[in-house]
Amino acid sequence: MVGMALGALGTSVLLRFAPAPLQLVYVLLLAVTPINIAIWMLGGFYLSLMPSLIAKVIPSSSVWMGGMAVGLLTLSGAAAIMMARRRSEFTALVAGASMLALGVLVILLGAWFSVATMMLAGSAIAGFGFGAGFLGALRSVMTLAAPTERAGLMAACYIECYLANSLPAIAAGYVVQHAGLLATAALYGGIIALLSLLSIILARVNRRRQRARQLASRTAGL
Repeated sequence: MVGMALGALGTSVLLRFAPAPLQLVYVLLLAVTPINIAIWMLGGFYLSLMPSLIAKVIPSSSVWMGGMAVGLLTLSGAAAIMMARRRSEFTALVAGASMLALGVLVILLGAWFSVATMMLAGSAIAGFGFGAGFLGALRSVMTLAAPTERAGLMAACYIECYLANSLPAIAAGYVVQHAGLLATAALYGGIIALLSLLSIILARVNRRRQRARQLASRTAGL
């Protein structure tokens, strides 16, 4: 509820003081593009490379471990959404992006050193990042959209998400034949981590710009 209140107040301030407020919504969509891509690339990672990574670490229990990894990812994601609802969209996005990058790193280290518990822990951490980051990204743009813009904005957002879910996974299937499983997973996970870190930088830059615009508008009105 606190996050919703902050979002409503932030919307009012931006619509009142920000230049070209309707265009600003689409600028913000571009600003959250890296985290959207990173989050849904993670989904593609679990559908394409994760089963093979788990089978490499524990061949005899790959089915059970695969189910546990996906379960931890989704359950922690759901828990993160419940927790992030009480935070601002900026806090949710930054926390989600940070946990996403950390979770992917732990998964890759677990695969490299053949430690199944690390891969499960990484799944839980990455799942938290998935839930919080996606909620923060959506709220960052949807709270600023006019009612007539929301359908188109959601369509653009989900097109972006599902392309990020499918295209990298298809590319990974090709790369793994030439570079090997671990190298492909490292490349895939590295891109997710870099996009997550980029989204944190963009979120902070965008926040500073919004505050500077608000301050300039208030100063000009005095």
